[in-house]
Amino acid sequence: MEGLLVTITGKVASSVASGANYNVTLVDANNKSVIVRVITAAAPTLGAGINVATDLVVGSTYTITGVVGQNKTTAPFTSGYQVFPRSKADVVGVLGFSHDPIKQVYKDVDLAFNAIAQNAQSVDFYYRAKGDSNYTKVPMISTDNSNYTANLAKASVPAAGFEYYIEAKAGTQVQSSGNSISPNQVSVVVDTEGPAYSKMIPSPGQKTESKLPDISVSLSDPSGVDTSSVIVKVDGATIPSQQVTILNNEVSVALQTDLTIGTHTVQVISKDMIGNASAVSWDFEVIMPFTGGNHYRGTTHNHTSISHDAAGDPEKALQEAQKYKYDWFAFSDHSHDIDASQATSDNVINKGGMTERTGGSDWQLTQKLAKDYTKNDKFVVFPAFEMTSTTWGHSNVFGTSNFIDRVVNGGAYQNLNNYYAWVMTYDNIVAQFNHPAMSANAFDNFIPYDKNVDKLFTMLEVGNGSGHYGYANAEDKFFNALDLGWHVAPTYGEDNHDATWGQTMKRTVIVAKDLSQESLLESMKNMHVYFTEDPNMTLDVSANGYYMGSIIDRQTLDFHITGSDSLAESPTNPDYKFLPKDYKSNDNIAKVEIITNGGRVVKTLVPTTDSTSFTWDTTINVVGAQQWFVVKVTQKDGDHAYSSPIWTKEVNPDVRLSGIEVVGDAITGGSPATIKALVSNLGKTVASNLNVHLYYNQADAAHKIGDFTIANLAAKTMGYATFNWSNPVSGDITFIAVVDPPAGDDTKDNTFEKPFKIKPPLGITVMLDGAHGNENSSGDSGTYKDQFKIMTKILQTEGYSFIENKVPFTAAVLAGVKVLMISHPKTALTTAEQTAIVDFVKAGGSLLITGKSNNSTDPTINNPLLQALGSDIRVNNDGVFDDSKTGNFWGDPKVSPFAVRAYPEPVNNYVTDIVRSLDYYSGASLSKADGTKLTDSDKVTLLIKGNKTTYQGNLKAGAVTYNTDTNSNNGAQIPLIASEKVGQGRVIVSGMNVFNDKQQDATFEYKGNPRFTLNVYNWLAGRDTVVSKIGDVRNLPDEKDAVIEGTVTSAAGVFYDAAYIQDETGGIMAFNQIPAGSLKLGDKVRVYGHTKTFENNKELEFGEFLDSFIKLNKTTGTPITPKLASTKDSTNETNQGLLVK
Repeated sequence: MEGLLVTITGKVASSVASGANYNVTLVDANNKSVIVRVITAAAPTLGAGINVATDLVVGSTYTITGVVGQNKTTAPFTSGYQVFPRSKADVVGVLGFSHDPIKQVYKDVDLAFNAIAQNAQSVDFYYRAKGDSNYTKVPMISTDNSNYTANLAKASVPAAGFEYYIEAKAGTQVQSSGNSISPNQVSVVVDTEGPAYSKMIPSPGQKTESKLPDISVSLSDPSGVDTSSVIVKVDGATIPSQQVTILNNEVSVALQTDLTIGTHTVQVISKDMIGNASAVSWDFEVIMPFTGGNHYRGTTHNHTSISHDAAGDPEKALQEAQKYKYDWFAFSDHSHDIDASQATSDNVINKGGMTERTGGSDWQLTQKLAKDYTKNDKFVVFPAFEMTSTTWGHSNVFGTSNFIDRVVNGGAYQNLNNYYAWVMTYDNIVAQFNHPAMSANAFDNFIPYDKNVDKLFTMLEVGNGSGHYGYANAEDKFFNALDLGWHVAPTYGEDNHDATWGQTMKRTVIVAKDLSQESLLESMKNMHVYFTEDPNMTLDVSANGYYMGSIIDRQTLDFHITGSDSLAESPTNPDYKFLPKDYKSNDNIAKVEIITNGGRVVKTLVPTTDSTSFTWDTTINVVGAQQWFVVKVTQKDGDHAYSSPIWTKEVNPDVRLSGIEVVGDAITGGSPATIKALVSNLGKTVASNLNVHLYYNQADAAHKIGDFTIANLAAKTMGYATFNWSNPVSGDITFIAVVDPPAGDDTKDNTFEKPFKIKPPLGITVMLDGAHGNENSSGDSGTYKDQFKIMTKILQTEGYSFIENKVPFTAAVLAGVKVLMISHPKTALTTAEQTAIVDFVKAGGSLLITGKSNNSTDPTINNPLLQALGSDIRVNNDGVFDDSKTGNFWGDPKVSPFAVRAYPEPVNNYVTDIVRSLDYYSGASLSKADGTKLTDSDKVTLLIKGNKTTYQGNLKAGAVTYNTDTNSNNGAQIPLIASEKVGQGRVIVSGMNVFNDKQQDATFEYKGNPRFTLNVYNWLAGRDTVVSKIGDVRNLPDEKDAVIEGTVTSAAGVFYDAAYIQDETGGIMAFNQIPAGSLKLGDKVRVYGHTKTFENNKELEFGEFLDSFIKLNKTTGTPITPKLASTKDSTNETNQGLLVK
């Protein structure tokens, strides 16, 4: 298949970024899928001109022509294909078209004809006067490639009527409404009708708790609406004009007097611009607000043995929940573990056109248990699931009969937007953001705010953890999400993985009228939910009579807050026997706080006497933009409770600065950087011409980084202002973003500050030789001139200074240089130049030499320099080849057998760490100075060697022979790259320039060359990898990079997405996704990561497994014998992370 040109047709199910490129999943009519790999680089690169956002829209159907290529990125490359479209012309959408024919229009009115078309290359409107033979063509315009419009000025409208048709084309596909033979017929009449009405709020028949509801309606009329004629009446009383706002023909009413409980009638009367009148009326009902109810305790997040890293029978979980006095319980096993073997066979398409799973015995079991154990007014069970993405985080969903996971549909729901889109195909469900502090960028830090997603995601897990998972509190994430506009209630997720359900002090409390699934879900939707760290704490919060979770239409808030705790928990109580024997409860109230935007405490109640209950009535006057208010209660034993927020109504305008992001997450002093400021428009209308300014340390001209204008920012959306900082200063700074506020905007949230540490330059200079016609340098006279751009970026990002030499080498030229790179030169170095370089290296400088094969060149040209250095390494006079499928990176190895792909193994100086493979194109091998085979020695370390299938060719006089037999499987001895210490300096010699852009470019697939580049330069610069003892790493502060070596004490898949590693000084959890079967007990590994504390557990968090773990043993390892410890001592800090018995 590989290399064939094929054509496929299907619907786009997902579009997932992969670096700068995209993997697009196409699903055909038989529900079979294929990956379309879109390369976004400019022409003539494969895929040029394709804009995934507009040319491959999720949900649309396309016919795609492309080249078949391998999908797998690791050996063996024997299965799995993807299609590479060559250009935009290869992507042809299956044409969709619709238009409602117009039969009558009004005289003397400008006309607009609308049509909807998907994947159209052109949409044209044709019209003619009745009786005419020729049509006039008007191209239809679209701003979104979907909705098309053709305008016909009233002067061009035939007075006696006309005919028209609309035609959409995509390649050879044509769809139309009418045609030239049978057009649509239109009569032209005098306008005698008044304006039409739509989008009534409150909607007809709607029930609302607000006594001052938003009232609005949209007007339209082909002759135009006379806005001065609009009259609004409520219950027959005319609303004063100063309370009525008309913007873009939308009429809004700001009531000043409370409506009574009951049914109310709105009437709107208006005229068009030629005097035609019309009216509309509708009813809505104001109902008694929810003022509280019964407090039902449970937890939104639990696991059973269905989850691969959890324990316990699902039915036993319900029995334990009842035993520990839960009123309700939610199953939420990892969705990728639910009936995992059926992940590709139980797929269906839901009503929203998105793929989901029906499940099997696991899913049916939790559904059945929920039905069997739910007894209204006694106990309720939710059969939910936890969607566990390895990219954006975890989330629970309640109320669906099917589910999704991170595997289905080619991993489509690993994309957060695709997950949100799936959730929004449902109306009557509830979703929760789980443990948002688990990773640095969970849920993309809740950016951007999406009002449609906000309607369904009503809960955020502020508290998480029980049993082996220590408890963690994400208060800051909760407040940040509220600041960004999200409407969520705080919850507690037990997240139990060890079959100890209910053995925790924390609870999610749902306040509802009765204990039934329907009532609890309704309260979850309305955010009548709070979270407490004490199982017996009861909290009620209302303002102006509206319960927590409400949006209130007043700027003066009269709070009524009560709290009580009826029981002091004790380990002698059977319900709390899991508590430590020395546990002492103190449920007296320490303080009660009201917290608002930015996490600011605006009011505090501190009781003057000990009491486990309180009542607090207080008033807050709200000035300016919409605000949220959370009540936080602190007991004297340190337990907290958090209410659901109460919000004030949105105001207009409401423009805010919501965040600052650094592209790439790091800045090096002196190296250009890109910074983005996030601007939110939480108002009701578009905000235009928003001028944003970015400063550092002080908001003045001397510290300004730049200005940016956002032309238009729609209501309830976010936008970025992007700034390029050409010469950042080093050290601890504070970014300050300021937006010039629109007229009437509250200015207190128009500034945002972000402290940031800018990495200082390393003070290490790398010099590239370009004075001798060196390969790939700016002095190269060949085709591949100036091909070190990627390498340069890697070095500058790390903090190196990079320069290119253009003159003969002297001691003065090399002064201040730490690492010198000489790629294969066209002209040899002079004796004087060699002497300068020898002195440079022996004094502590480092040298990187790259060669090439003897195909039309002399690979030994730099050997005199190596001889002068006293090096044991030489470049051999040969070429290196490998025509096996795994040892070659070319499409057809027989065509380019010199395109060798090597697979490095760990070495003692760590230079090959995290380098899974290395591309080595048209290179030579290395030899020893005495004309024998180069091997590892006290001085020399072989970094990269050939594969078993690698062989030499074109050997010239004096060349050292390793393996010239193409079938001997004896090529692993062939040295390709080696390192050596010479004097005070270091030397690396490569028989091929693996550092050029062609070898570095990982656009199409994984390449280890970029990581190898960084490792090489760090070693040459004396920035050696340091492997730390685990005991020392456990004492490091969070976010410190560290490398450890040790023995695996919990294999892959045994404990969550993690493994425990242990050495003679201690043990630690290495946390992130670990592929099943990748680690076994007793394996020796080296792990790269950074320290983190999650739920009081010190971890070494790593990135991708393959980019973080190096397995050091080639044979089965010996498992560690557990340390014997008493139950009491097993929890001592000195035993944390160790395997104990």
